Amino acid sequence: MGPPLEEIRPNLKKAFSHYFLRFMVIISGVIVAVIYLHLTVNLKIILDTFSYLGLNISLFSFLFFFITIVVLLGIILFISIYIATSKNKYLLCEDKIICYQNLFVIELGEKIIPFNNISRILIEKKSILNPEKIIIELTGMKKNKIELKFIENPVEVANKINNLIRNYRAKCYAEYYQQQRIDNILRKV
Repeated sequence: MGPPLEEIRPNLKKAFSHYFLRFMVIISGVIVAVIYLHLTVNLKIILDTFSYLGLNISLFSFLFFFITIVVLLGIILFISIYIATSKNKYLLCEDKIICYQNLFVIELGEKIIPFNNISRILIEKKSILNPEKIIIELTGMKKNKIELKFIENPVEVANKINNLIRNYRAKCYAEYYQQQRIDNILRKV
């Protein structure tokens, strides 16, 4: 096997906008849930619990602290997911795809996908909270699919992968038939 024919990386602008939108939806949901709880249950019950413990906290301080913690945790999660996405890459070779994927800041390592194990390539259209992605369905491997998210021009990339697979299989068939012809000639001699 020679060097990779092409390296594919996620589009970080797409990833940023996707994760930022998700982050804002979650933060908005938490804020709405806290306001709803305050209006229906009256969060002063929680404050009374703190006062029994000797902590006098105002409702504003409690809400500010709670929302600040949620926002900070969200920002940390957002940044770690963004860093992980920036480290993902996919190398297209003559006979396989080599995937380097990360989960948060943890490198999951190299995953080699031989073209013989690829059964189908799909493009899943995006919705509001899900990005457009390339799904590679696999056979004979632990995972049954791998997803390439935030790829620029996913249709073009899927076509490139399909062409590489087609060329690889044509080469394998040609080598097989050539070997069969050689074996037939040697049997006659």
